[in-house]
Amino acid sequence: MLRSITHAFFLLLLAGCFVPNTYYDPFDGYVRGVRFFDRGEYVVAKQIWEPLAAANDCDAQFGLGLLYFLAHGVERDVPRAIQLWRTAADRGQPRAQIALGDVLLRSENDTRLFCRFGCEGVVADRPAAYRWYLIAQPRAYYKNDENYLASVIPRARGFLSPDQVRSAEASAAAWTPQPDDCKPRRLW
Repeated sequence: MLRSITHAFFLLLLAGCFVPNTYYDPFDGYVRGVRFFDRGEYVVAKQIWEPLAAANDCDAQFGLGLLYFLAHGVERDVPRAIQLWRTAADRGQPRAQIALGDVLLRSENDTRLFCRFGCEGVVADRPAAYRWYLIAQPRAYYKNDENYLASVIPRARGFLSPDQVRSAEASAAAWTPQPDDCKPRRLW
């Protein structure tokens, strides 16, 4: 009896390690890359994410862009990061949308991801930043992203004229994922 209880417990414990859509999903390459990123093994994360990004995985495009922006495991390449984020953001990846907003807002005091080391080739475009934040807001599904957007959107709006606000809000309301909606992962 005790042996069967022990086996059942072990099987439940083992099954918990293989739950899809979690941080521990062993079959999802993007998630494996996230775990390496979190451990500071950026070169390995890049090796995992690069083929996924090339295959249009919007989460991998966001992650790879972050590596290039922060110069983690790669030489810093802001234009490459922006290109990866724009591709992912256009398809609906909310963290890529937030990253674009942060870089385009160009406000060290108002954003969590800013151009502390410079943003080669990126011109501040505060109306576009506000638009990206508005687009990301209903798509954000992590509490920290929701809280961040709730705080940064009013600050971004404060940089704009009433006409710029109206234009950005109309553009955000009309936005649809292009060429398709990538369905970013929601890891539990």
